[in-house]
Amino acid sequence: MATMNDVQRRSEFWFAKLDRDGDGSITAEDFTQLSDHITSSFPQADPEKVQAVKQAYASLWDDLAAAADSDNDGRVTQDEFRASLENTPRVGFERAAKRAALEFSLADADGDGYLDTHEFTKMIQLYGHTGDVPQQVLSLIDTDNDGRVSIDEWQKAVLEHLVGRDPFSSVS
Repeated sequence: MATMNDVQRRSEFWFAKLDRDGDGSITAEDFTQLSDHITSSFPQADPEKVQAVKQAYASLWDDLAAAADSDNDGRVTQDEFRASLENTPRVGFERAAKRAALEFSLADADGDGYLDTHEFTKMIQLYGHTGDVPQQVLSLIDTDNDGRVSIDEWQKAVLEHLVGRDPFSSVS
């Protein structure tokens, strides 16, 4: 289970990632920009998969706004974001799992149901992780040590990162 320090650290990490325009708040537009960034990185992807990812991000915004936008101004401040994680850390749990699966399917260029090293690295780099970090993360979540990541391994790692024991906390 996540400790309060874990919640605070994740809150700061995710707030910085989600506040795409850096204006100090998260809005629906930030989620649109993020989904556009991710989907445009996979130009070979099936248009239906692209649309599904965009819709998943719109739904995640709806969940976040409902849980965190305490003054209903259409913006989630860092304080509102942190409070929502402290009070309801499983907000959007099912939708986060769905979003992770959809992103996985975009990155799985050959459609074999696994992310090889190249596919995995490309996806992790979308989240701003470069250098040795993609390989470090791969070694942490590749639980069967086959050198690739299955959808189950990916979803488990994403959900643990969001609400449980963070498998990425040891990655520099």
